[in-house]
Amino acid sequence: MASGVIPPARIDGDGIRYAAPLVDGTFLGRRKRFFADVRLDDGTEVVAHCANTGAMTGTSTPGARCRVLDVRGRGRSLDWSLEQMEADGAWTLIHTGRPNRVVEAAIAAGRIPELAGLGPLRRERPYGDGHRIDLASEDASGRRVLVEVKNVTWVQGGVARFPDAVSVRATRHLHALADAVAAGDRAVAVLHVARGDADRVAPADDLDPAFGDALRAARAAGVEVLAGRVAMDRQRAWWAGPLPVVDRLADALTGASGRG
Repeated sequence: MASGVIPPARIDGDGIRYAAPLVDGTFLGRRKRFFADVRLDDGTEVVAHCANTGAMTGTSTPGARCRVLDVRGRGRSLDWSLEQMEADGAWTLIHTGRPNRVVEAAIAAGRIPELAGLGPLRRERPYGDGHRIDLASEDASGRRVLVEVKNVTWVQGGVARFPDAVSVRATRHLHALADAVAAGDRAVAVLHVARGDADRVAPADDLDPAFGDALRAARAAGVEVLAGRVAMDRQRAWWAGPLPVVDRLADALTGASGRG
């Protein structure tokens, strides 16, 4: 980053703060995954960068309300960044570059009790066979702690479901975390539920059964699976508290209690 350039979002307390308040608009559609057409409330139509290459199931409906960040003068190819979308009345943090920083801030602020007392957090550290972990640290005994963050934006009937499309990559990450535990590390998967209308989290077994199997196997191998919801407004996004993780989607849909 060039000296003196203010990042579009920075860690602030238990979350992130945008460099400027987000601007309201209407989502018109997405092109080639990376481009979002938006009509600002003043009538101006702009093209915003969409930093989410996933399916965005339930959060990419044309006509939905959205919020964008003005990034002019920050060396970006587009002047706007799509940050938040409204879905089923809930604001959703859809920029996939933000969850890692929210979780990092929450850990540093002591908002995730299971991860309290860690040493300095380091980003994108190599581990295993060609993998990079989102956050790495050590506990008081010097044991390495690996934290992988997954952003969850799909919610149905109060159940936050992950993934929203088949994700071979996410399944590989869980296997690698289980291998790390076997090698003596502590491994944690944090499901960052990027909206406020969920009361539990479950793997989307009906969509990606391999991921569901990997999640259950990872838990059995000693990988800790944590989840929490995130709150947001036009200026900030922050960790708002824990959610239970249910092992199987069928149990979540029938209201069975989670273990997280």
